[in-house]
Amino acid sequence: MFVCTLRGVVCKPALMSAAIFGNVSSIMLRLYRGTEEYHDRCHSIREFIRFYRVPSELASRLFEAYTDRRCRADDAETLSVSLDQ
Repeated sequence: MFVCTLRGVVCKPALMSAAIFGNVSSIMLRLYRGTEEYHDRCHSIREFIRFYRVPSELASRLFEAYTDRRCRADDAETLSVSLDQ
């Protein structure tokens, strides 16, 4: 393994910290992006409901169906990631 030294100080812990920080920041970015997509889609559904004057019972079923589908997709993605490791 490559270990760089700078004036006698070993940089291995710094490289490990950088790798961990990079992984954590990419996870946070994916979570933020996923949340933003979810809210954008919910806003689109609300606009659709308002524009077409969908009855409230059907509107709640529409939101429920979208939420259920998204949760199933997230579960499938989580399962595939955990199986890869």
